[in-house]
Amino acid sequence: MTRASSVLKLTRLLLPGLEALAVTALVTAGGIAILEQVELPNISLIFVIPVLAAAVRHGLFASLWAAVLSVLAYDYFFLPPLYHFTIADPADAVSLVFLLLVALVASALAAQAHTQARVARDEARVMAQLYDFSRKIAGVLDLDDLLWIVVAYLARSLNAEVVVLMPERGKLASRAAFPPDALLDKTDLEAAQRAWSYDYRAGGINDPVTPSPRIFMPVRTGRSEIG
Repeated sequence: MTRASSVLKLTRLLLPGLEALAVTALVTAGGIAILEQVELPNISLIFVIPVLAAAVRHGLFASLWAAVLSVLAYDYFFLPPLYHFTIADPADAVSLVFLLLVALVASALAAQAHTQARVARDEARVMAQLYDFSRKIAGVLDLDDLLWIVVAYLARSLNAEVVVLMPERGKLASRAAFPPDALLDKTDLEAAQRAWSYDYRAGGINDPVTPSPRIFMPVRTGRSEIG
């Protein structure tokens, strides 16, 4: 893994938490500004905003983090004694508990909606890909064209290199690959031959016999192996 990819992965991991922190800070500043102009008894309701925003954008864990930040901000900036994580009035403690409960319920509901929307998008994308795939293979008559369409579809779906090898003159030979410049070295070919000969998966870094970085699996029809 390169340094750039590590930094990108760390950024993606921290972004939901940092975004929740920023939104909570903005809401807190807005609440303070509102109270300077108008006296509101239910100012705590504004802290549902960062919880819902985190849940809709990033899911349950980000919304739970936003809920914790919201409760702490409400206690520190709005409940007497101000600027302390202590509560002088028992009624304020009850208010804080209810804020936490509302934030947790809102985060769970919004996170569920976020998950359902993501699943619906994924299903729609898969259906579109399958439709496009079926449309492409419908009029194909040549085997090489069919193999090319199949490996291109699998490579894009799995985000991996895909190579189809078929027997020619007693040995396995590459018939289609995506990307087209995917090359197999000696170790790869040995793993592929082993998968073909023994009719089971071979290769992979954990294979003690043929530790190829690629994994090879036999392709079967109802009658026999074909590649």
